[in-house]
Amino acid sequence: MKQICFFILTVLSVVILFLSNGFAQDYVHYATFSGHEDSVYSISFSPDGHILASGSADGTIRLWDVPTGRHLQTLTGHTDSVSSVSFSPNGHILASGSWDTTIRLWDVPIGRYLRSLIGHTHMIDSVSFSPDGQTLASGGWDTTIRLWDIKTSKQEKTLTGHRFGIHNMSFSPDGQTLASGSLDGAVHLWDIATSRHRETFTGVGVCFSPDGQTLATTAGILEGANPVNLWDVATGKQKKK
Repeated sequence: MKQICFFILTVLSVVILFLSNGFAQDYVHYATFSGHEDSVYSISFSPDGHILASGSADGTIRLWDVPTGRHLQTLTGHTDSVSSVSFSPNGHILASGSWDTTIRLWDVPIGRYLRSLIGHTHMIDSVSFSPDGQTLASGGWDTTIRLWDIKTSKQEKTLTGHRFGIHNMSFSPDGQTLASGSLDGAVHLWDIATSRHRETFTGVGVCFSPDGQTLATTAGILEGANPVNLWDVATGKQKKK
C-alpha cells in the first residue's frame, strides 16, 4: 500500500511540475516597449498582429514592430493627450482620439497624417472602427457618440442619451450594433442603421463576444468589487453565473 501511495504521489508531482513549467512558458515576459514621456492611455494591435500602436499623455502615438520590439515611428500632431487608438480592419488606417477634441487619421504603411475629423466639443475618450472599416465611432466628454464616414470624412450621425462622458465603445461583429459605456454607469446598445437606442445595461467597459450574442460589461472605477457582468444581447437579460 505504501509503495502504491508513493507511486501515485510521484506521478502527481511529475504532472504538477510539468503543468507548472508549461504555464510558466505560456506567460514568459516577451518584450518591453519604452519611449513615451508620459502615461500610456491606449494600445491597439494591427489586425495581423505585427504592429502595436500606443497613445500617450505626451500627445504622441508610437508604432512598434511586435516581433522585434523595434520602435518604427512616432506620429505627432495632437496638442493634448492621446486617449484612444484604433486600427481599421485592413490595418491601413489608424484613428487616434485626443483630449484636444480632434480625431486624426493616419496612413499606417506610409506613416503619415491623412486628415482630421472635427465635431466634438470636449475631450475624446474612445474611437472604434466598424468591422467593415467604413465607419468610425467616436465618444467624448460632450456626452455624444459620433459616426463618421471614413471615405468622405463626414459626420453621418450623432447618438445622444448618456449623461456623462463616453469612456468605451465596441461594435458587434456584424457591425449592426454599437455598445457604448459611460461614466454615468450605463451601457447603451444602439442600432446603427436606425440610430435608435435598443437597450441599457449597467457598466462602463464593454466588449462583445465573437458571435455577438453576449455583451460583457465592467463597472470600472465606479464599483470597488469591479465585477464583470454578462448580458444576453437578444433578450437584454443578465446571464446567470
